[in-house]
Amino acid sequence: MRTTRTRCWFLMLLLVGLLLSLPPGGDCIQQQQHEDNSMDEDDAFLLDMDLPTMLDRADIAYFYQQGLDELADIMQFIFERSSRIPRDDDDDDDGGGVPDRLLARGSGFAFTTRTKLLHDLEQAMYLGSSGGGDGDGSLPLLVDETERAFFEEIAVPIYTAAIESIPESTPDNEIHFFSAAAAEIQEGEGKEEQQQQYLQFLQNIDLIYNKAWRPTFLEGDVDEITGELKPLLTSGTHQPRTYTPGEILVLDNFLTDTALKQMQQIMTQSTVWFEASMESINGGDYVTAASLDDGLSDKILLQLVYEIESALQLSLPTDDDDDLVLHDLWARKYKDGFAPKIAADVPVEGSNEEPAFQHVKYLNPGDLNSDIRVHLWLSSPPPTAQNDEDKSEDSTSSNDDDGLIIFHAQPPADFDFTSISSMDQVVETILRPSGFANTTVAHVLNRAVIFDAKLFHTRHDTSTSAAVNDNDDETRPSYPDSYRTELTILYGPPQAALSEEEGGGMGDILQRDEL
Repeated sequence: MRTTRTRCWFLMLLLVGLLLSLPPGGDCIQQQQHEDNSMDEDDAFLLDMDLPTMLDRADIAYFYQQGLDELADIMQFIFERSSRIPRDDDDDDDGGGVPDRLLARGSGFAFTTRTKLLHDLEQAMYLGSSGGGDGDGSLPLLVDETERAFFEEIAVPIYTAAIESIPESTPDNEIHFFSAAAAEIQEGEGKEEQQQQYLQFLQNIDLIYNKAWRPTFLEGDVDEITGELKPLLTSGTHQPRTYTPGEILVLDNFLTDTALKQMQQIMTQSTVWFEASMESINGGDYVTAASLDDGLSDKILLQLVYEIESALQLSLPTDDDDDLVLHDLWARKYKDGFAPKIAADVPVEGSNEEPAFQHVKYLNPGDLNSDIRVHLWLSSPPPTAQNDEDKSEDSTSSNDDDGLIIFHAQPPADFDFTSISSMDQVVETILRPSGFANTTVAHVLNRAVIFDAKLFHTRHDTSTSAAVNDNDDETRPSYPDSYRTELTILYGPPQAALSEEEGGGMGDILQRDEL
């Protein structure tokens, strides 16, 4: 099957003259008919199959067992025909719209949050910059000049206008519908012009928001001598350590330097960050997320999934003859300090009471259908706020208590999340009786944590924007350093790879309302 995909859906989309002449705020953007990618025999065979608009866990588990090439090809094939890919207005194949379960995650086209839009704007500014990526050249941009001009001249003005359309009274992590701008249209003189501007605004947003304008589709490097894919894990990662079911295994320097940079390129440059984290829907502790079944399916990421299973000798915790399979994969971006108010080891100051679980909104219930969870930090720890007298040259180092808190208490075998009214019930019946026993794994770049996927866990992040001077642009982190990126992989038995409709899914959210 072809090793590279032509990104002609937007390379052929805009003329240079249109790119350079679009005024701030955005005019109507005309799309040109994109050319179909060349298709080999394998692709033609896929076209004859009755494939779904997106794969569920059972599908992913099946194709995972077929091998890396087959899994990568089917994931990319389906995504390229989804509604995420920009198309000409006359194209009859609209990708089938956004499936309900993506809407339920917060990944629709018609709504967003301020923090999600700010991320998209910062990413567009980064991809549209002429600096070529990071200042030291360690993370070069993958975009060409046409793509760069698109983000600078088209995407940035539209995202800016979208952010300005959100009322100041709207909380940063609360849902905002783009159609709400209609409420600003006043009766009387100038109404017709306002209506035209409103329609233009919706047309521009419809073109840009949550579209895959620049998926990376990165593949692993091939060894010129052996013809095999170069390893992504460092040689010391799996020798002599292997994963024993039930343990919490921490591995530093997990990826090779080259592999780490490639993963960071995907996380910073691929425009597949469709999920908006909303306070009322999924907790709001992160900014945005990307998932395997919605574009985060670069072949090198899938290579990593296979390599981890093999190198660490992952297996099911029982004597089951079934092979371990991939259940899910996603990444999330976080910004600003986040502390779940868990005093798991230390009593509340000034009190002799037992350790207090003060806030449970962001407690992740784990995944009852999976067995092994891999958590990988792909960005450096954030700056930590310190008192003036404590500041030193290393003032941006991470607090050792910041990172992932994994509680040791196992949920009962018959535990059913749908039967509980709130996470407070979990705290009182499962965590408090165990004294909140936990292991806290500090956030370290290129550190992996492997543990039982069913365990309750949460993040602890005492960093804050106050760690840098708000008025000091030289010290304030810019994109992509302003976000912390974490990758999660779930493994389990094939028979438990349920579709989301049957109870599977990303596994971190107690419940997701459909929008």
